[in-house]
Amino acid sequence: GGRGGGGRGGGGGGGKRYFAQRLFVHNLPYEWGEARLVDEIEACAGRRSVSAVQVLTSADGLSRGMAKVRMETAEAASEAVRSLDGKTLGGRALRVSLEERRDGGG
Repeated sequence: GGRGGGGRGGGGGGGKRYFAQRLFVHNLPYEWGEARLVDEIEACAGRRSVSAVQVLTSADGLSRGMAKVRMETAEAASEAVRSLDGKTLGGRALRVSLEERRDGGG
């Protein structure tokens, strides 16, 4: 008996995998801190829908205009992407997407 050639690799189109509850926000207004971002996300995704947020900063403590956000549910994450991706805030068009899994190897 052979071993069956179950699904190999996930290479090729659409093979990316995402964390259903983690968002990556690009193009954040530089003056925004965590609290302001949480307010904006929860305004569209629901109160207490954000479980953690981290605005990424450079070595000197200045915002890099990016943030990682962990949502309570996959549904809240999807709603935040739908509502905020492409929205102009503070003169900048936000880019909001689900965080890609980096599974190493490959």
